[in-house]
Amino acid sequence: MTFIDINFRNNLSAFYRTAFKDREMGRAKKSVSKAPPPAPTPVTWPKLRPKKGLVVSELVTDHIFLIRNLLDRSECDAFIKIADSQCIPTPGVPKRGEAFRNNARWSTVDEGCAQMIWESTGMNRLLSDWKHSDGKSPAGLFENIRLYRYGPGQRFGKHYDDYFFDKKGRRSEYTLLVYLNAISDERFATGSRPAGGETVFYAGRMTPVSIKPEAGMALLHKHGADCLQHEALELRDSFKYVLRSDLIFE
Repeated sequence: MTFIDINFRNNLSAFYRTAFKDREMGRAKKSVSKAPPPAPTPVTWPKLRPKKGLVVSELVTDHIFLIRNLLDRSECDAFIKIADSQCIPTPGVPKRGEAFRNNARWSTVDEGCAQMIWESTGMNRLLSDWKHSDGKSPAGLFENIRLYRYGPGQRFGKHYDDYFFDKKGRRSEYTLLVYLNAISDERFATGSRPAGGETVFYAGRMTPVSIKPEAGMALLHKHGADCLQHEALELRDSFKYVLRSDLIFE
């Protein structure tokens, strides 16, 4: 065997060793990248019960409605506990076309929870005679359940809410916000002068409509093409918690 043959053989062996090593490292990298994500922390939803004497108050014709005492204090506190364990900060810089917001929030898809809120609170019976302009009626809540937590200095700028389609292809027509605490509740105070946090609606020459959070109070407002511009005012010396879903029609 010549000197050239020996070098060729040694170089070829080195090539295959390197190739084999690279291939094995590639497999290792792939196995790491395909590792399953950690399982989400299980959430135990509070058991809700129907309330007596619920009334729908219309603030702006066909646009803004209130239902006081939809949730009681213990139910609100249970949702607040979930919000504290799950909500994460919102990125400080909004995407193009999005309103500024700096509150913490959490979102999950849970058809069972949506159905529980709709039926167990008695909302389904309370809104049974509602009719949309196209003849459709309320059929339930959107399965995307969201929780919001606002702290001192946090707000959600002026914006419009769009509609959603649920898994059955049905469209939402109203945003549902359920306030879980009052800003003045001393349990959530961080200073001596808690204030702010109101949801304010604007439209043309209409005097702005300001809604002060009350524990357990539900706010329904029309969204999509008919949505009124609105915002959550900056909070001071307190925390604010909100449960969010959307009213589906069929």
